[in-house]
Amino acid sequence: SVAWLKLQENDFQVSALNHSGANDEDRDLLAGYVDYKFCPTSKIRFFYAYDRIREVPSLDLLGALASQADLADYAGIYGNNGVSKSKATSPDTNAHTVGAYYLGKIGKFGFLAEGAYKFGTAENTGLKGVYNGVHTIQYDDFDIESYAFAADLSLELKDMIGWESLKPHIGIMYTSGDTDSTDDKLGGYNGVENAQRFSEIWGGENTVLGDTNFVYGSALYGYIPEFHGNGTPVFVGGLQNFAGNGNGRGDNPGITMISAGITVRPRIYLIYRSNVNMFSWNEDIYVSNMVDPITTEVMASGTKKSYTKVEAGYAGTAWDNEVTLALSKHMFLKGQFSFFFPGEVIKDVTKAISGGTESDETATRVAAELIWNF
Repeated sequence: SVAWLKLQENDFQVSALNHSGANDEDRDLLAGYVDYKFCPTSKIRFFYAYDRIREVPSLDLLGALASQADLADYAGIYGNNGVSKSKATSPDTNAHTVGAYYLGKIGKFGFLAEGAYKFGTAENTGLKGVYNGVHTIQYDDFDIESYAFAADLSLELKDMIGWESLKPHIGIMYTSGDTDSTDDKLGGYNGVENAQRFSEIWGGENTVLGDTNFVYGSALYGYIPEFHGNGTPVFVGGLQNFAGNGNGRGDNPGITMISAGITVRPRIYLIYRSNVNMFSWNEDIYVSNMVDPITTEVMASGTKKSYTKVEAGYAGTAWDNEVTLALSKHMFLKGQFSFFFPGEVIKDVTKAISGGTESDETATRVAAELIWNF
């Protein structure tokens, strides 16, 4: 299967305020995959994606918000790359992702194994010479070098108790983070789209992290803290709806996620799914003060405002639950209740964002759905 997708089309411009004279400043995705089946219950899929990204300025979330509020030019709120959105250069980014995954069953056991490698370049970022709150960036052109892998093991126990399904699982997902904020490498992995929310294994609807969480740093559908980074906020992939507003950063810290969960289906019309996902960030980041963000120059005392360093470590645990009740083959009731218990990393992030006030409150989300298929 091969597909060519227009994720951003610049030929149809509806506003003179955002008009661009270039007709090829788009985002084009060329992707394909091929499957090989070992047997009816096992297959391996090889995939490749070329993401041609244009017209996405290199800004962090603070810089993008300040620019949209018309604050960037006179208040000095420039975000993590030191320039306003109107002045930020949109780099020429060419990102390639190649990988494969195996999905199969052997007896009562189910297996998943997946790996992906991302490479490419982001040229003419306009970041050389910019002071990002930590140091002065030395490069305009960056190499994209990142990777990710995942694995999961499940066990179907339905025959032991006579239910439709009783299936526990345990798995891991790892995405590389950017290790050095001073070099010309972007080591923080982002997919073409980070969509862990839709995973049948550890995803789910109406979760605390998978529906955008700016403190944790996730954009819609993903678990990767792509709004955070260590100083070079170059967009290398991610949800196009947020593009240019600080997501998809190639300098993100990366995650290690350990997931354990269970699917319980005592009757064909009743399903309960529960997952406990434990997150750690792999690399250090720098976080901006969102309460008092005005950039100040070096004072006579020799002090200046800078971004707060947040060290890698345990970020927190998400506990996501969903109950599905089929009223008929056309109508379903769903209820979700999710919790996020912050770890030391998120406590440090809240302190940095607020300018000193640390929070360790549990985040809670409760939702209900009525699905009626006609």
